[in-house]
Amino acid sequence: MDWTPLRHVTSMALPISALPFQESAATRRIDQSPLLREPPSPFSSPEQFAKHHPPSSLERQAYGKAMEQPKEQVRRLILGSTIDSNEKLSLIYYVYRLGLTYLFSKDNIDAQLDTLFNLQEDYNQTDLYTTSLHFQIFRIFGYRFSCDVFKDFSTSEFKETISKDVRGMISLYESAQLRIREESILDEAMAFTETKLKT
Repeated sequence: MDWTPLRHVTSMALPISALPFQESAATRRIDQSPLLREPPSPFSSPEQFAKHHPPSSLERQAYGKAMEQPKEQVRRLILGSTIDSNEKLSLIYYVYRLGLTYLFSKDNIDAQLDTLFNLQEDYNQTDLYTTSLHFQIFRIFGYRFSCDVFKDFSTSEFKETISKDVRGMISLYESAQLRIREESILDEAMAFTETKLKT
């Protein structure tokens, strides 16, 4: 392959300093900006990476052992009956959001979700955050969970009173991301939460 034409093109490019340029007061102010006087990033230097040594096999084993105890505690909480269903669903949700589901047996989590899904709480008495969290967990894990659970928070439009519940609004916004076709209540939820969370 002949790269001569490519070298020829690059050699014809002019440096920026060779271009005609009028200095103005605006360009002088930019040059005096404190952003231009920032010290170089420690990550820009290859020496910084050369100084880093990966953990030894003994250190990796120590990290693995240190992780076993908390992992076992979380597993016991998920499988046990010491916490109520809302806390258990929240725990499963946080494990999922942290990307740690691979640490636990899929069968264990699925069995717990099956049990909790069959309980089917009365969502008339729960707050927006809890309802949204349950909706997200079950939808993420592939359950057919109806969006009708949000009807209590809306009449023809979503109630203004829920806009004060920021945690619930963010959770409702995340739930609306899991909508499928012809779920108009979640389309309304998306529009409502986007508007309210921006203000």
